[in-house]
Amino acid sequence: AFPLARRSQVWYGCSHWDGSKATDIGVVGDTATNPPSKNRFPVVAYTSGRIIGVSVNPTAGKRVDLLGNDGRRYYYSHNCKVFVKTGDTVSAGQVVATTDNTGSAATSVEHVHFEIHLSNSQKICPAEDFKTKLNDTNCGSQQLCIPL
Repeated sequence: AFPLARRSQVWYGCSHWDGSKATDIGVVGDTATNPPSKNRFPVVAYTSGRIIGVSVNPTAGKRVDLLGNDGRRYYYSHNCKVFVKTGDTVSAGQVVATTDNTGSAATSVEHVHFEIHLSNSQKICPAEDFKTKLNDTNCGSQQLCIPL
């Protein structure tokens, strides 16, 4: 399941501002000069697995860590409300949190920061994985992807 329950008019890319292989997924139209929607969109489990951590820290804000049944680790940061706790089993598409701009994203727009780590801790580009797993091929040359 796509990490944000809202699949239309969202943006994401392969490059994160800090150079890491992560993606920020937000709603089209939310910019620094156009205040965030504060619609608190549902953040869902990308795959089935077990919640291995729920935390709050100055960088990630409210964060959810999911160990997928595929052995990969999935990280969701900057959330508003978290609906799961450590040890919970989740199914793909299950709501785990809602979007916000907590932690270091306090001056940014509402979004979910999403990362995928392989079993050897190597990060992979979520946007590339979306193409493979979800057949999501709506990415333009600017790494802006708007799934329909």
